[in-house]
Amino acid sequence: MKEIQENKKILNKQAKKHNDRLGRNSNIELFRIILMFFIVAHHFSLHSGFSEIKLENSLNKYIADCLLVLGTIGINGYILITGYYMIQSKMTVKKILKLIGQVWFYSVSIFIIFAVFIRPEGSVGIKDMIKYVFPILFYKYWFATTYVIILILSPFINEYLNSIGKKKFLKLIATCLIMWCLIPTIINAAFAGSRLVWCIVMYSVGGYIRLYCNVQQINRKKHILGLVFSGMALFSSVILLNFIGETLKIEKFVVYSTYFSGYNNIIIALISIELLFAFISMKPKYNKIINFIAGATFGVYLIHEHELVYQYLWVNFLKTPIYYQRNNFVLYAFITIILVYLVCTIIDLIRQYTIEPIWMGIIERIEHSKYVPWGKNKIEKIEVLFQRFFE
Repeated sequence: MKEIQENKKILNKQAKKHNDRLGRNSNIELFRIILMFFIVAHHFSLHSGFSEIKLENSLNKYIADCLLVLGTIGINGYILITGYYMIQSKMTVKKILKLIGQVWFYSVSIFIIFAVFIRPEGSVGIKDMIKYVFPILFYKYWFATTYVIILILSPFINEYLNSIGKKKFLKLIATCLIMWCLIPTIINAAFAGSRLVWCIVMYSVGGYIRLYCNVQQINRKKHILGLVFSGMALFSSVILLNFIGETLKIEKFVVYSTYFSGYNNIIIALISIELLFAFISMKPKYNKIINFIAGATFGVYLIHEHELVYQYLWVNFLKTPIYYQRNNFVLYAFITIILVYLVCTIIDLIRQYTIEPIWMGIIERIEHSKYVPWGKNKIEKIEVLFQRFFE
């Protein structure tokens, strides 16, 4: 146990020196960008109503279903990265307030834009307005709400995971993966709990990799090989089930063509983990452009997955159902996903240099205000109390 703790300290010092010298590892930031591309591709397929359209050209359905399964890889990957970074970090109130401010800004501003200029029927009433003003509370972005909860719970989770040792940690992960991953995949049953439970499992896996997997000793070729085979299994299942269903005229096979696309599906979980290994095993590097773009990924999610945006964007504005029936669907899908990603990235980068400094400035002023008796250094005091509460 002492040897493990000493190894941890050495690795932590090495990581800190590297981070101080280079900043965030651009390999992981590139991974973050790819994951968000997966998520946008997933929403392109999910929100375009393709399942309701009968096609003569079944190739387009194969492509749409393959894009659909990418989203769960994206979500799992993000939580793995969160666990990888957060397992040795402390949650701060400012970090949560910064995140909440970002979510609130997009939720409210997009609602106002739609209410004033687009005016969709039945989506801009008083009840809707209240929900958009409190998006995290009302689960308007399920992932944002889940992420905030994980940040709040992270001191509890981290303290426990850091104290149980490598052997028990590994047993815990194995037990969770069997209960919430392997068994549900085999029997086709909903896993006990919620998305939050699964995200905590993925967070723990990311934390274990950070604590006990020596990056320099990772066999990268082995993990890439595992990634290739699991990826082939996933996309082959999509194509094969579609083909069998169409050939034998069995609708159930077509319906279950994305059977292996669940968040907690064993193949999806394996691909997500192998992807993380593939990127962290690369020689650490710093690329300013990659890190700059990666900093806007969460904003990309908040913009294009806003309820009012996705109800309007894919079908009404981009006319995706029309192109779904054409031979140039693959090219159109790729260009559309890239454009949505780029536009959302630009919007969030503008927000970071305009709105975010104002929001963080308000927090700083409240924190250090002489005229607000409960405000001076209040955030720092809250953080201290919060940390003591978790001790």
